[in-house]
Amino acid sequence: DETAFDPPIVATFTYDPALIPSGVPEKNLGIAFYDKAGKLVDLDSTVDPATHTVSAKVNHFTVFTVLAYTRPAAFTVTNLSVSPTEVDVGKTVTISAVVTNTGDLSGSYQLTLKVNNVVVGTKEITLAGRARQTVTFATAQDASGSYTVSVSSLSGVFTVRVPPTSPVPPMSPVPPTSPAPPKPPSFTTGAL
Repeated sequence: DETAFDPPIVATFTYDPALIPSGVPEKNLGIAFYDKAGKLVDLDSTVDPATHTVSAKVNHFTVFTVLAYTRPAAFTVTNLSVSPTEVDVGKTVTISAVVTNTGDLSGSYQLTLKVNNVVVGTKEITLAGRARQTVTFATAQDASGSYTVSVSSLSGVFTVRVPPTSPVPPMSPVPPTSPAPPKPPSFTTGAL
């Protein structure tokens, strides 16, 4: 009791791959323990599938366990970005969002981009457990105005404008010229 390791030591446990629940990758194994308040504490663990071991640094004695994390895939969408927020007619606007799988297991998720409540694009991604990915869409509009975009429950706005026309520089008046009168022919003679 009360023995502490400074620096921490590495505790390594061997596991039987046949005991891992079906569909759970070996990388989802980890070492954990209960603290004095009875809360499960996950340790930063490293799995070696070649030797069927899982290791973690520990700084005290206690009862440790090897867990297989099996929460099903669950997705959150955050960080909607619209760039640029103002463009000329027909120019491209890029819309992106970050999708995170908060579960332990791999899963697929379909993202839909709506512009003014009209679906203009969908993308399906597959993410490993606890992974994240930025998903990007591009759109261009042919009419000026303000457009609302939505991805999942997130929304943003961009504006399309008609590009200003460049004024035609006034032409400077050119004074009229009359054609020059033709020159009469001229001849010269020389010695033979």
